[in-house]
This record gives sequence, structure tokens and C-alpha cells, in this order.
Amino acid sequence: MCLRVGLRNYLELSERVLTVSGVEKIFDIIGFVYQYLKLLHQIPPQEWIFRELQSIGKMDFRFAEEQRQDDYAAELSENLLFYPPEHVMYGDYVYQTWDEQLIKQLLGFFIPENMRVEVSNVNLSLVHVMLKKTLLKI
Repeated sequence: MCLRVGLRNYLELSERVLTVSGVEKIFDIIGFVYQYLKLLHQIPPQEWIFRELQSIGKMDFRFAEEQRQDDYAAELSENLLFYPPEHVMYGDYVYQTWDEQLIKQLLGFFIPENMRVEVSNVNLSLVHVMLKKTLLKI
């Protein structure tokens, strides 16, 4: 499971790979995610976690693996769309400002009404049956 929140104006929570049995339990998985989000709402954001992420970002930048030149150039040119020129190289790694209220605001967006579930490369008839059963319960 991957949660990305970035300066690129998107919030993404995505499951990268599901087995057939995982697809059969997709609604359980979504339920667990929302249970975890409920837990996050019950405790205030912790500044020490932000500081840890800040340190990790600095280390990731300092010890980043070398990339092919054309890939690196493409990445930097993409970063020009999202960061000011002085942060083009470092923008993906930096955590600058601790803002508890902003974190709470962002968590507020993670509600079922804002959720989009995308399932691909699986037995679509299985997903169709599951969705049909779910819709009939509503």
C-alpha cells in the first residue's frame, strides 16, 4: 500500500498488486484503510514523524542513486512545473514546514465520498459480481 501526498496537487492512496483472493477481499481492504484513517483522526498529527520524514528526505537526496542522464533531465524538467527554480533538484525530497492544521485539513479529504477505486488486469467478471452485490446492499 502506498500513500503519496505531494506538492503536485494530488492525494493518492493505491494498492499496487492484488492477487485473486485480494480482489475478492477488496472491500475488506478498503474498510481497513478507513479504520486506519479514523485512528489518524483521533490523535493529533505528531511533529516527530514530520522530523523523521525530513531527515529521511535529506538522506535520500544525499545518497540518491545515479540515474541515466536523459531520465534525470526529464525528471528535472517535470519538476519545473511544480517547484520554483531553486527547488527543482531537491523538491521531491524536501519537507520544509510543519503545519498541523494543514495535515488535519488533508486528512479531511480522505472520506468515502471522495474515494475512487480502480481495479485493472483482473477477472473483471469477479469484480462486476462483487460490485453488483455491494450495490444491492445499499
